[in-house]
Parts: sequence; structure tokens; C-alpha cells
Amino acid sequence: MESSKRKSNIPADKVTVFN
Repeated sequence: MESSKRKSNIPADKVTVFN
């Protein structure tokens, strides 16, 4: 889950995490 926080910096990556 910590990785998700780092990806949060990039909106595009955030969507990938949700997918």
C-alpha cells in the first residue's frame, strides 16, 4: 500500500493502481 502513496504523485499511475 505504501507504493500506492508514491504513485499518488502521478495521476496517470494512480489510475493504474486502481485498475
